[in-house]
Amino acid sequence: MAGVGELFGISKWVTVPTTTAFLVGLAFTGSYRRAERIGIAIGLAELAFVAAMVLAHPKVGDLLHGFATFPFHNTQYVYLLAANIGAVIMPWMIFYQQSAVVQRKLAVTAMRQARWDTAVGTVLTQGIMIVVVITLAATVGRKDTGAALDNVGQIAGALDPFLGSGTSRILVGASILGGALVAALVVSLAGSWGIAEVLGWKHSLDERISRRNLKFYVTYAFSTSSARCWCWPASTWSAWPSTARS
Repeated sequence: MAGVGELFGISKWVTVPTTTAFLVGLAFTGSYRRAERIGIAIGLAELAFVAAMVLAHPKVGDLLHGFATFPFHNTQYVYLLAANIGAVIMPWMIFYQQSAVVQRKLAVTAMRQARWDTAVGTVLTQGIMIVVVITLAATVGRKDTGAALDNVGQIAGALDPFLGSGTSRILVGASILGGALVAALVVSLAGSWGIAEVLGWKHSLDERISRRNLKFYVTYAFSTSSARCWCWPASTWSAWPSTARS
């Protein structure tokens, strides 16, 4: 979120507190269904990268060759494959989903539809990942294989020559905005739900804050705020010696 804000000249001292307030306020609305719908709507912003892929004009022949090629002899490819598995198969996702099923009050008869929801989400998220790879391969990967792509600004800047400065900032910013907000919401809720379940606290988002569920809401607000504060001084953190960071 800090990186997206800086794309448009907004300081992280503004974006980080604003994002934190939004995420905390969203959970305090007293409706899980409302929070879920808002989260889905925000997450759809990730589809902005589809437009970036179209504007990148990838060659059909290269796409077909890429989909049919598995260069396991290439250590960088194996590293990428391992990173992908590690990034998308995580236990906390299961924790979040089982808590969300309870929050939605799904009956046993609705399990089949819930499984379809999961399947569609799985295909969609992996599809977006593929779209990002295609976009960068058809542009930066073809012209400047050594370009640094370590943060939001570098990704948008690398796409500038191919999509235009304004277009790349809007599309990259929108897609990462959607992904970052949804990820922050899901991770914070998963942790807070897990702690509340282990300790036996009331933890339904369908109940407004009260003495019965105060511990859960405080835990959620603290986890969200502390995570944002940890990421806040990013420039200072990255400037420290590696031994100090360790």
